[in-house]
Amino acid sequence: FTQSTTIARYLLTAKNHPWTGVITGTLLTAMIGSSSASTALIITLAKGGTLPLLAAIAIVFGNNVGTCATAVLASIGGSRDVQRVAATHVLLNVSGVFVFMAFLHPFANLVMLFTSDPAQQVALAHVLFNVISSLIALPFVGQIARFLYHLLPDKAPAR
Repeated sequence: FTQSTTIARYLLTAKNHPWTGVITGTLLTAMIGSSSASTALIITLAKGGTLPLLAAIAIVFGNNVGTCATAVLASIGGSRDVQRVAATHVLLNVSGVFVFMAFLHPFANLVMLFTSDPAQQVALAHVLFNVISSLIALPFVGQIARFLYHLLPDKAPAR
């Protein structure tokens, strides 16, 4: 799988086009079904010097979106509550990516303040993305829940 020239080409394109990295990370994780595996691959590529930090971070952001595929697939045919949980997962990760991509360079600089090791930088970026995204969303839990109940209302009982 890691020898796929198409995937490798898109991963390397992320060096100059971070949004391509986000999309590639999303697709890669959705295809293999594991954000841990795809993030480990990116950590390895960054550690080996193949991917610069900005590209690796953009791809890891995409990995967080790609991991939503599992939740969405699992929610098909499920209760409305299950579908709302999957939708929340997608909403939080996609929103987080847009916020963090707006600050990609300062975020990378922040990560570099903590460690000079590329593998640790990528891992730290992954952790910070998830923690900070969750903390930003926390005060809006009520509004998010209302939005999702509006978007996915309870099903009318069958007649």
